[in-house]
Amino acid sequence: MTLLERVQIAGFDLDGTLVDSVRTSYETNCLVIPRFGGAAPDYEEFRRALTCFRDWSSFFSQFGVPAEETEKILEAYYEIEYVSHFNAINGSIETLERIQQKAIPLFLVTTNPSRENVFKRMRDSKIEKFFSLEEVYNGESSAKETSIREAVLKRGIEPSSAIFVGDTKNDMLQAKSAGVISIGIANEFSYNPRDMILEANPDYVLQNIKDLLSLE
Repeated sequence: MTLLERVQIAGFDLDGTLVDSVRTSYETNCLVIPRFGGAAPDYEEFRRALTCFRDWSSFFSQFGVPAEETEKILEAYYEIEYVSHFNAINGSIETLERIQQKAIPLFLVTTNPSRENVFKRMRDSKIEKFFSLEEVYNGESSAKETSIREAVLKRGIEPSSAIFVGDTKNDMLQAKSAGVISIGIANEFSYNPRDMILEANPDYVLQNIKDLLSLE
């Protein structure tokens, strides 16, 4: 029996898990961070900074941006990034289709604070059709556990019968805190490298999201 034959609900992170955005995000941050008094990070530094930060203020402060500039830098970031086009990561659409065919409810949890930006990425990548509006949660990284738990419990499902798939150490920590099965995706599209995801001791780590379909 496969894992998907045992679970009753499946949750996913957006960026780096379903949608290819890490390079665009890095390049955009390198443009805006120096404009607000910070120093642009190198690529690996950027990927490693994207885990377990309390909020966006603490994220940008890692690169020398003053806390009072957080709102302005986010506005500048999304203004630039909004004109970008985002594609689904290879295997994402097929995986969502197969899960949907099994009549397993789907939900999405992302730390992206701009709901408008979230839905644009979903439209660009053609994954919008898999998630109802009320099953899309966005906000600070520390709120993921609450959102995962809400998505599962409002359907009367036990957390142990749910999975959450993400691409960062924080995703895995939040999933484990919510009591659901944690599944990490570690590849060239993920925001955190494999070694960081493994630090959270997730239940599974996959190279390709399609591997989820045959997971036992």
